[in-house]
Amino acid sequence: MDPLAQLSDIHLPPAVNQYPIAIGWWLLALLIIVLLVMATVRLRRYKKQRQVKNSALKQLQQDKEMNVDKVLLLIKWAALSYFPRQQCANLYSEKLQQFLLTTLPEKMPQEKKQQFSEQLSQCTPVFERIYHKDGDNISDKKVNQLALTWLKNALPPQLKASAIAKQAIKEPLS
Repeated sequence: MDPLAQLSDIHLPPAVNQYPIAIGWWLLALLIIVLLVMATVRLRRYKKQRQVKNSALKQLQQDKEMNVDKVLLLIKWAALSYFPRQQCANLYSEKLQQFLLTTLPEKMPQEKKQQFSEQLSQCTPVFERIYHKDGDNISDKKVNQLALTWLKNALPPQLKASAIAKQAIKEPLS
């Protein structure tokens, strides 16, 4: 008698069921979904917040020969988009210069702030004549460079910069 003939086939155990999935996997899936939704919301908010800034920069860079009045209007338009209307709508001349200077971020190097301040003081006659037709000898390139620097560095404003700008408008520098 053959001992192998007496052996029966191998019996497989019953299949392990995949469901219900353990609670840890459900929590991991929920966490991933929540993180994806939060990332999408933040990305949209980031893009929307910088939309005006990017539009102003694009307009300024496309039109290299933009005259001084248009550049100043572009600066005010960008400022009105990020700051409260009552805070910056009536700014002109020295107050507008002060506003531009105070809205620069705190983390900007002091050397760059000083350079911006010097550029601003060189363009003072332009800010004085914002709504006048008088001619002046300030080059459009200087004002364009000033606007470009401010748009790149000051927008969108930090929370502290907005509060500082509001205070600076109330009490001008001496």
